[in-house]
Amino acid sequence: MIFAVYGSFMLAFMLYLVIRFVQVLVKMRKPVVFPVTKEEWEGVQMIPQKPLGSPTISGQKMAVWFNSLFILFLSIGTIVEIAMLKRNLLTLFVLVPVLLNLPKLWNLFVVQEDGILCGSRFVHWHKIQSYQFIPIDIHHRFYGHSTELNKGYELMIQTKLSAVSCLVTTEAVKEKLAEMLDEH
Repeated sequence: MIFAVYGSFMLAFMLYLVIRFVQVLVKMRKPVVFPVTKEEWEGVQMIPQKPLGSPTISGQKMAVWFNSLFILFLSIGTIVEIAMLKRNLLTLFVLVPVLLNLPKLWNLFVVQEDGILCGSRFVHWHKIQSYQFIPIDIHHRFYGHSTELNKGYELMIQTKLSAVSCLVTTEAVKEKLAEMLDEH
């Protein structure tokens, strides 16, 4: 009984990971509305002191490979656990920290016609509830990484269930993003 519940949960979880992974790969092939100029590319960061990666599969090669290997490892581990009828079914949950850090591998933030591709998530326009620009001051977690970031903002986009964020380093990019978000 517990193996059936565990197997069903893991199958649903892996299906969710695969669907989200494929969705990001498909969305990476769509045209980008923002950032398009060099100033816009330099004005947005996902990780402090690291420029955005290209929104192509070749530009995000490490994230694509790591995500693929993680899903494959999780699938094989689940099959082996169920096939061997182990009593300790929670051993695969040690992978939760890896799972929580997967979005950080995707150094990606682009605005497209139908939504925003941020890290390993695609957020449709209709799922965005609110957004805010949080100034990076002395009490902010990213303060001190660079002088240009210290004068910047963290853009927090709240969806129905969670939030996505990026770092904005210039006023011009902040205004352009605010205009795009207000438009939708």
